[in-house]
Amino acid sequence: MNPFYDPAENEILISLIRNGVNFIVVGGAAVQFYGVERARPDIDILLQATHHNSEALSNALAEFGIVLNELTLSDNKESHLPNPYGFIHLMTSISGVSYEKAEQQKVDAYVSSINLTVPILSKKHLIASKKARGENKDIEDIQQLESA
Repeated sequence: MNPFYDPAENEILISLIRNGVNFIVVGGAAVQFYGVERARPDIDILLQATHHNSEALSNALAEFGIVLNELTLSDNKESHLPNPYGFIHLMTSISGVSYEKAEQQKVDAYVSSINLTVPILSKKHLIASKKARGENKDIEDIQQLESA
């Protein structure tokens, strides 16, 4: 299943890449990337927590008129930003996996609809993160991911 079907989300991804934001797609979109069909209310973006990345993110989102007041990327920060079709979930940490480890093993996925490569959390780290969270939807995702 192609998780990159939402034009508004794709425009955000393009802007993140164009502005040099260090990020990795995690959550439901990553689950979909690995072949699991399931609904998701937003796109989850794991961000590197640095001052430079905070500035790059601010520049990227400013293209959409989104002003991040008082946003400094630091550990355990997250924000839900509205877009025309739902929300973009920005976070600087996820359960079970650090950004640094996730970055080392990310999968660079070519997305033909936007003609760009998008970084996706590795399947191994996605399962580890889902296990660390342990919510019902995570347990279902793990079962599906392990059989995909």
